[in-house]
Amino acid sequence: MKGGHRKSLFMNLSKSLIKTISDDKKIKTTLAKAKAFKPKVERMITTMKGFDSDEKIASVRRAVSFFGDKEFVMKHISLVSDKYKDRNGGYTRIIKLPRRKSDGSKMCFVELV
Repeated sequence: MKGGHRKSLFMNLSKSLIKTISDDKKIKTTLAKAKAFKPKVERMITTMKGFDSDEKIASVRRAVSFFGDKEFVMKHISLVSDKYKDRNGGYTRIIKLPRRKSDGSKMCFVELV
């Protein structure tokens, strides 16, 4: 997988996961994708938590550069900073599912804790 495609995949999976913050839903994906993007989304949530500190501008700029969408960041950054202000890490959980019937890929749910 090329670098640009991989970055776009991580960005879209992260956006989908952060959109589920208000309604406590999960996203379904393959286990390999979930394990690959989990550190990225956790790092981005930690960055978005900095919205309440003195680093407000820096955290917004880092989030916008990762997600590529300023409206999305401004809409969700306060939700993320409020929900995870007392948590030091481990924001996501991977729940394994049975293999996919069509090609036998390992599947999982990824949810925010």
